[in-house]
Amino acid sequence: MFRRILYSRHKLDMFGYQIIFIKKKDRGFSAINRNSKESINKAVNRNTYYGFKRKVPFYKSIIRLTGIDISGKGVLDVSCGTGVLCEEISALYKPNPFCACDFSESCVNVTKSLMIPDLLCSVHDIYDPIDGKFDVVYCIETIEHLLYPQIAVKNILDALNRNGVAIITVPNGKLDTYEQHIHFWSIDSWKLFLSNSIDESVFTIETGFFHEHQMHLYARIIRKE
Repeated sequence: MFRRILYSRHKLDMFGYQIIFIKKKDRGFSAINRNSKESINKAVNRNTYYGFKRKVPFYKSIIRLTGIDISGKGVLDVSCGTGVLCEEISALYKPNPFCACDFSESCVNVTKSLMIPDLLCSVHDIYDPIDGKFDVVYCIETIEHLLYPQIAVKNILDALNRNGVAIITVPNGKLDTYEQHIHFWSIDSWKLFLSNSIDESVFTIETGFFHEHQMHLYARIIRKE
Protein backbone atom coordinates (compact mmCIF):
# COMPACT_ATOMS: atom_id res chain seq x y z
CA MET A 1 0.00 0.00 0.00
CA PHE A 2 2.80 2.43 0.91
CA ARG A 3 4.51 1.72 -2.43
CA ARG A 4 1.29 2.57 -4.24
CA ILE A 5 1.07 5.88 -2.39
CA LEU A 6 4.66 6.75 -3.31
CA TYR A 7 4.06 5.81 -6.95
CA SER A 8 0.88 7.90 -7.11
CA ARG A 9 2.64 10.83 -5.47
CA HIS A 10 5.46 10.60 -8.02
CA LYS A 11 3.02 10.59 -10.94
CA LEU A 12 1.12 13.60 -9.59
CA ASP A 13 4.38 15.52 -9.02
CA MET A 14 5.14 15.10 -12.73
CA PHE A 15 2.04 17.14 -13.56
CA GLY A 16 2.54 19.86 -10.96
CA TYR A 17 0.36 18.45 -8.19
CA GLN A 18 1.46 17.50 -4.72
CA ILE A 19 0.05 15.24 -2.04
CA ILE A 20 0.61 16.54 1.48
CA PHE A 21 -0.59 14.63 4.51
CA ILE A 22 -2.18 16.83 7.16
CA LYS A 23 -3.36 15.78 10.56
CA LYS A 24 -6.95 16.95 10.83
CA LYS A 25 -8.77 17.57 14.08
CA ASP A 26 -12.10 16.40 12.65
CA ARG A 27 -12.05 13.06 10.83
CA GLY A 28 -15.43 13.85 9.31
CA PHE A 29 -14.09 16.99 7.61
CA SER A 30 -14.53 17.22 3.84
CA ALA A 31 -12.74 20.01 1.99
CA ILE A 32 -14.91 19.33 -1.05
CA ASN A 33 -18.12 19.80 0.92
CA ARG A 34 -16.81 22.91 2.69
CA ASN A 35 -15.99 24.45 -0.71
CA SER A 36 -19.48 23.88 -2.10
CA LYS A 37 -21.68 26.82 -3.06
CA GLU A 38 -24.17 25.88 -0.35
CA SER A 39 -21.50 25.91 2.36
CA ILE A 40 -19.98 29.20 1.19
CA ASN A 41 -23.38 30.85 0.97
CA LYS A 42 -24.11 29.85 4.56
CA ALA A 43 -20.71 30.94 5.86
CA VAL A 44 -20.29 34.35 4.19
CA ASN A 45 -21.83 37.55 5.54
CA ARG A 46 -20.79 41.13 6.25
CA ASN A 47 -18.68 39.95 9.21
CA THR A 48 -16.65 37.86 6.74
CA TYR A 49 -15.85 41.08 4.89
CA TYR A 50 -14.40 42.64 8.06
CA GLY A 51 -12.16 39.60 8.47
CA PHE A 52 -10.74 40.04 4.98
CA LYS A 53 -10.49 43.80 5.45
CA ARG A 54 -7.74 43.18 7.98
CA LYS A 55 -5.63 41.87 5.08
CA VAL A 56 -5.47 45.16 3.15
CA PRO A 57 -1.63 45.11 2.88
CA PHE A 58 -1.92 41.71 1.19
CA TYR A 59 -4.37 43.06 -1.39
CA LYS A 60 -2.23 46.13 -2.02
CA SER A 61 0.74 43.87 -2.74
CA ILE A 62 -1.40 42.03 -5.30
CA ILE A 63 -2.20 45.30 -7.07
CA ARG A 64 1.51 46.12 -7.20
CA LEU A 65 2.14 42.77 -8.88
CA THR A 66 0.07 43.93 -11.85
CA GLY A 67 2.91 46.22 -12.86
CA ILE A 68 0.81 48.66 -14.91
CA ASP A 69 -1.53 51.61 -14.46
CA ILE A 70 -4.98 50.03 -14.77
CA SER A 71 -7.01 53.26 -14.99
CA GLY A 72 -9.15 53.14 -18.11
CA LYS A 73 -8.44 49.43 -18.62
CA GLY A 74 -10.90 46.58 -18.45
CA VAL A 75 -10.47 44.81 -15.10
CA LEU A 76 -12.12 41.65 -13.81
CA ASP A 77 -11.81 40.11 -10.35
CA VAL A 78 -12.76 36.42 -10.65
CA SER A 79 -13.95 34.83 -7.42
CA CYS A 80 -14.06 38.25 -5.81
CA GLY A 81 -15.14 36.99 -2.38
CA THR A 82 -16.30 39.90 -0.22
CA GLY A 83 -14.92 42.58 -2.52
CA VAL A 84 -11.89 43.80 -0.58
CA LEU A 85 -9.54 43.66 -3.58
CA CYS A 86 -12.08 45.59 -5.65
CA GLU A 87 -12.28 48.25 -2.93
CA GLU A 88 -8.51 48.69 -2.95
CA ILE A 89 -8.40 48.85 -6.76
CA SER A 90 -11.13 51.50 -6.73
CA ALA A 91 -9.19 53.59 -4.20
CA LEU A 92 -6.16 53.72 -6.53
CA TYR A 93 -7.49 53.49 -10.09
CA LYS A 94 -10.55 53.97 -12.26
CA PRO A 95 -10.85 50.86 -14.44
CA ASN A 96 -13.28 50.82 -17.34
CA PRO A 97 -15.07 48.47 -17.41
CA PHE A 98 -14.67 47.31 -13.82
CA CYS A 99 -16.20 43.88 -13.16
CA ALA A 100 -16.23 41.19 -10.50
CA CYS A 101 -17.86 37.81 -10.13
CA ASP A 102 -18.18 34.92 -7.72
CA PHE A 103 -20.11 31.64 -7.72
CA SER A 104 -21.53 32.48 -4.30
CA GLU A 105 -24.62 34.68 -4.13
CA SER A 106 -23.61 35.64 -0.58
CA CYS A 107 -20.22 36.90 -1.74
CA VAL A 108 -21.80 38.86 -4.58
CA ASN A 109 -24.36 40.42 -2.22
CA VAL A 110 -21.65 41.51 0.24
CA THR A 111 -19.56 42.98 -2.58
CA LYS A 112 -22.55 44.87 -3.98
CA SER A 113 -23.32 46.23 -0.51
CA LEU A 114 -19.95 48.04 -0.54
CA MET A 115 -21.25 50.36 -3.29
CA ILE A 116 -17.89 50.43 -5.07
CA PRO A 117 -18.10 53.09 -7.82
CA ASP A 118 -18.70 51.70 -11.34
CA LEU A 119 -18.23 48.07 -10.24
CA LEU A 120 -20.44 45.52 -11.99
CA CYS A 121 -20.66 42.39 -9.85
CA SER A 122 -22.47 39.21 -10.86
CA VAL A 123 -22.81 35.52 -10.02
CA HIS A 124 -20.55 33.38 -12.21
CA ASP A 125 -18.98 29.94 -11.80
CA ILE A 126 -15.25 29.88 -12.49
CA TYR A 127 -15.68 26.57 -14.31
CA ASP A 128 -17.78 28.35 -16.97
CA PRO A 129 -16.29 30.46 -19.79
CA ILE A 130 -16.17 34.18 -19.02
CA ASP A 131 -18.13 36.61 -21.19
CA GLY A 132 -16.07 39.48 -22.55
CA LYS A 133 -12.38 40.31 -22.74
CA PHE A 134 -10.31 42.23 -20.21
CA ASP A 135 -6.91 43.87 -19.93
CA VAL A 136 -6.37 42.62 -16.36
CA VAL A 137 -7.88 39.58 -14.65
CA TYR A 138 -7.30 38.77 -10.99
CA CYS A 139 -7.93 35.41 -9.36
CA ILE A 140 -6.77 35.52 -5.76
CA GLU A 141 -6.48 32.60 -3.34
CA THR A 142 -9.10 30.56 -5.19
CA ILE A 143 -7.82 27.72 -7.32
CA GLU A 144 -6.35 25.84 -4.34
CA HIS A 145 -10.00 25.18 -3.40
CA LEU A 146 -10.87 23.63 -6.76
CA LEU A 147 -10.96 20.01 -7.89
CA TYR A 148 -10.08 21.09 -11.43
CA PRO A 149 -7.90 24.21 -11.23
CA GLN A 150 -6.66 23.80 -14.80
CA ILE A 151 -10.19 24.56 -16.08
CA ALA A 152 -10.27 27.77 -14.06
CA VAL A 153 -6.86 28.84 -15.39
CA LYS A 154 -7.99 28.24 -18.98
CA ASN A 155 -11.13 30.34 -18.50
CA ILE A 156 -9.15 33.15 -16.87
CA LEU A 157 -6.63 33.29 -19.71
CA ASP A 158 -9.31 33.02 -22.39
CA ALA A 159 -10.75 36.27 -20.99
CA LEU A 160 -7.54 38.25 -21.62
CA ASN A 161 -7.08 40.78 -24.39
CA ARG A 162 -3.80 40.86 -26.29
CA ASN A 163 -1.07 42.06 -23.95
CA GLY A 164 -3.51 41.45 -21.10
CA VAL A 165 -2.24 40.47 -17.65
CA ALA A 166 -3.61 37.78 -15.34
CA ILE A 167 -2.59 37.69 -11.68
CA ILE A 168 -3.24 34.38 -9.95
CA THR A 169 -2.19 33.71 -6.36
CA VAL A 170 -2.26 30.68 -4.08
CA PRO A 171 -0.89 29.92 -0.61
CA ASN A 172 2.61 28.51 -0.35
CA GLY A 173 1.85 24.81 0.05
CA LYS A 174 5.04 24.26 2.03
CA LEU A 175 3.56 26.41 4.80
CA ASP A 176 -0.17 26.04 4.24
CA THR A 177 -2.18 23.66 6.45
CA TYR A 178 -5.67 25.07 5.95
CA GLU A 179 -8.09 22.15 5.83
CA GLN A 180 -10.41 23.77 3.32
CA HIS A 181 -7.72 23.66 0.64
CA ILE A 182 -7.44 20.79 -1.82
CA HIS A 183 -4.11 21.68 -3.47
CA PHE A 184 -0.85 22.55 -1.73
CA TRP A 185 1.65 23.80 -4.31
CA SER A 186 5.33 24.42 -3.60
CA ILE A 187 7.09 26.96 -5.81
CA ASP A 188 8.41 24.12 -8.00
CA SER A 189 5.11 22.26 -8.36
CA TRP A 190 3.34 25.61 -8.95
CA LYS A 191 5.63 26.34 -11.91
CA LEU A 192 5.12 22.83 -13.24
CA PHE A 193 1.33 22.98 -12.87
CA LEU A 194 1.19 26.27 -14.78
CA SER A 195 3.56 25.05 -17.48
CA ASN A 196 1.40 21.97 -18.03
CA SER A 197 -1.81 24.05 -18.07
CA ILE A 198 -0.76 26.98 -20.28
CA ASP A 199 0.38 27.26 -23.89
CA GLU A 200 3.66 29.15 -23.57
CA SER A 201 3.66 29.99 -27.27
CA VAL A 202 0.70 32.26 -26.48
CA PHE A 203 1.47 33.36 -22.92
CA THR A 204 4.51 34.34 -20.87
CA ILE A 205 4.55 33.13 -17.27
CA GLU A 206 6.32 34.76 -14.33
CA THR A 207 6.12 33.08 -10.93
CA GLY A 208 7.51 33.68 -7.48
CA PHE A 209 6.90 34.24 -3.79
CA PHE A 210 5.23 37.38 -2.51
CA HIS A 211 4.00 39.00 0.66
CA GLU A 212 5.58 38.53 4.07
CA HIS A 213 7.44 35.35 5.02
CA GLN A 214 6.89 33.89 1.52
CA MET A 215 3.41 32.81 2.60
CA HIS A 216 2.00 33.07 -0.94
CA LEU A 217 2.89 32.20 -4.52
CA TYR A 218 1.94 34.24 -7.55
CA ALA A 219 1.74 33.87 -11.30
CA ARG A 220 1.82 36.93 -13.57
CA ILE A 221 0.70 35.71 -16.98
CA ILE A 222 0.73 37.92 -20.07
CA ARG A 223 -0.98 37.15 -23.36
CA LYS A 224 1.45 37.87 -26.19
CA GLU A 225 0.53 40.07 -29.15
